[in-house]
Amino acid sequence: MAVHSRERPSETDRTTSNEPSSTTSGVIVAGGFSERFGDQEKALVPVDGKPMLARVGNAVAPAVDELVINCRAEQRPAFERALEQSGPALALEVRFALDRSDERDQGPVAGLRRGLEAVSGTTAVAVPCDLALLEAEFVAQLVGEYDRVTDTDAVVPYADDYSQLLCAVYDVAATQIACERVLETERRRLFDVLDHLAVTTIDDVESWTDPRRLRAIDTPDALAACRDEY
Repeated sequence: MAVHSRERPSETDRTTSNEPSSTTSGVIVAGGFSERFGDQEKALVPVDGKPMLARVGNAVAPAVDELVINCRAEQRPAFERALEQSGPALALEVRFALDRSDERDQGPVAGLRRGLEAVSGTTAVAVPCDLALLEAEFVAQLVGEYDRVTDTDAVVPYADDYSQLLCAVYDVAATQIACERVLETERRRLFDVLDHLAVTTIDDVESWTDPRRLRAIDTPDALAACRDEY
């Protein structure tokens, strides 16, 4: 894994960049079983009056040309209804990349790979369905940074002592291969995908966004904290 740590660029700090993709795709990974939310479907839990899936769609849509939702087949009808509450996303082509039967218990690596298989672009913004506080401006900044830097397969923010692997911009072809290699292992950890990519890490996330907006709302306690803070 080659890691290039970068701070937010100044207007005069320019390098030869990646060629911008003719199509930048958004991939929302939403096929998990939401076990920590009990019997609730996490993606449909409302935050400030909108399902989390709709809020994430709103944040990603302005920076991409198409939106792909990875989920299980039985989730699709409810997710389609939820996206009707996601204004900007409705202006895009929205497709569903449904988990195959052999992928249902393989975790987010399988979901990411399945989503990337369905995109038409060479660059993809990957996010989970539970980043309900994600802001469109931050997503646009990540895409801009990916287009600007050189020799990288991924731009990944580092916040709260973690690489935010599902709030990142990826080269589609390289990341598909990386996911396939990780899925051949026993652990199938999302973090291991980075071992097969050249990664640019965003270390100064605080100057881009409030890091709390990158926290997954994946438990009832996290949901309560989100509602208290925002």
